[in-house]
Amino acid sequence: MTHGNRIIALVTLLGLLSGTVARPQGGTSTETPRKTFTISGTVGVPGVKFKSLPGDPVSDDQGRFSIEVPNDLNGYVMPIKEGYAFDPPFVAFGPTSRIDIVHFTARVLTFKISGNVGLPGVKMIGLPQNVVTDEVGVYIASVEYGWSGIVIPKKPGYVFEPANRSYMRVTENLAQQDYVPKVVTFAISGQAGAPGVVMQGLPGEPVTDQEGNYRARVEYGWSGTVAPYREGLTFTPQERLYNAVAGNFDNQDFKAEPQMLTISDVIAFGEKEPIQGVKVLAEPGGYSAVTDSQGRYLVTVPYGWSGRLVMSRPGFEFDSDYRHTNVTSDIIDGKRVPSSLSRSSVPSRMQSTAPQTTGAGSPGDVLVIPTADMAPEKIAETTEDMQVMLHILQEKLREPRMILGVLRDYGSFFDEGRTVEAFYLQGAAAVFVVQVDFPYSFPARQPAEGEAQQEPADPVWERARQKLHSPPGSRGLAVGGQAQQMTFEQFKDELLRSLKHAANLRNIDPNEQIILTVVAQNEGASRAGDADVMRQYRELYGRDFMVALGGGNRAASTTVLTMQARKADIDAFARGELDFDVFRQGVRSFTY
Repeated sequence: MTHGNRIIALVTLLGLLSGTVARPQGGTSTETPRKTFTISGTVGVPGVKFKSLPGDPVSDDQGRFSIEVPNDLNGYVMPIKEGYAFDPPFVAFGPTSRIDIVHFTARVLTFKISGNVGLPGVKMIGLPQNVVTDEVGVYIASVEYGWSGIVIPKKPGYVFEPANRSYMRVTENLAQQDYVPKVVTFAISGQAGAPGVVMQGLPGEPVTDQEGNYRARVEYGWSGTVAPYREGLTFTPQERLYNAVAGNFDNQDFKAEPQMLTISDVIAFGEKEPIQGVKVLAEPGGYSAVTDSQGRYLVTVPYGWSGRLVMSRPGFEFDSDYRHTNVTSDIIDGKRVPSSLSRSSVPSRMQSTAPQTTGAGSPGDVLVIPTADMAPEKIAETTEDMQVMLHILQEKLREPRMILGVLRDYGSFFDEGRTVEAFYLQGAAAVFVVQVDFPYSFPARQPAEGEAQQEPADPVWERARQKLHSPPGSRGLAVGGQAQQMTFEQFKDELLRSLKHAANLRNIDPNEQIILTVVAQNEGASRAGDADVMRQYRELYGRDFMVALGGGNRAASTTVLTMQARKADIDAFARGELDFDVFRQGVRSFTY
């Protein structure tokens, strides 16, 4: 080979090795075509990897990516990040289907946590949403991939087993995350003042121990009336009311005292002429009383008393052998009558029972007069409620601090064959008529120095209703203790406070009237007396009102007190929206 040929061969070889070919000066040049292409786009979140692509590309902080791939590569762009799903899940490419730009939408994976708590309305505290169990106690909640937390079921009055559940980095659905509910209970405890006392109204009716202590557990939200009972004892207070119990009640004490019973009779010449001013002394014990203008005495003795009654009055001689043994009930006119403290046969104060039918002349007779369509069940409800209200008023007038005598049934008020103690004329008024056997002649009593004026305790509606439904024998009259003196205005205030219980009367329009009439028999009163009750009603409420009641026969008495209040005002007073002074100003009062 010549020297020139060797130079040409060397230049050619170098050109091949360097990828270029030397061209003569002044000639044209060409470039080799690219062997790759670029795919770019967004994936929405940083740190996303792309499967099966050269160089293990990852999205940047703004969720952008750029990938260079060979021209002849068949493959796909598939974003992958733990806890996320992407739409679309991947994009394919190849030599004949190249892509330059592609965008993905990222979505966080979620999982379900579900279970049963056994109760509706349980709040599942700690879950991301406000989760509450449905009517069968089931709950379902969604949590994001990797969620961690503590779930605590909450419902007033309940605890749960387990108390909570902990979750660490949830990566799958979790079912059967159940809880078992248990009712919270609270203790009601105290001293009843004597052993063997039955705590009526508490669950199981516990009995006090030798020291007089009692303790019972009630469920959260329990409401009821607790009244201690042991034959021969009375208790102060008579009962305690509980409403929606939400904590322990300690020191719920009662004071026990011997039950005082009444022995009452009339001392007269030949059973016709009463003797007034006779002192009656019960020995042993020194309990005493004096006969009134009707010759009647009322002496109170403790339960179980045995002894004799000694009568004395200057100028008179009396038999001394009036003996009684083991007095366990009131004795009126020589007959034993059940005390009002007799235990009722009703198993629970909270139990609802049908009203008991009463005959003419028995306490609680009620007449309901519809003037428009009124369903029978509504008439029955109103009748029962008025019987309860009448019982409360009778009990109020029967209290020994107010009455000097035995409360008698009114008798024939409207005509000779029909007794109505309470009546309701729809659209007009509900009227309660109660007769007492004492005159309105109370001497004034001022509180002693340093003594606060005591607010009288009102009868309780449920207690009166329970007594109304008890057997007739357990509702007998009982009058005992010393009668508290008070002014006539104080007596009226007592009755006004009792009117608040009329708020319980159902089916009575708020604009209708509630009327209470108390008829007092003064000494010497007769049916030919000056006061004509029905005439007064006719003047106040009109002739049509009296005609609807079936007539208007005259019934004479010495003194009649009538108080009239709107049902709406009574409702507001009972709810505490009106104080007593404001309520009293709105009540119309008549004395004649």
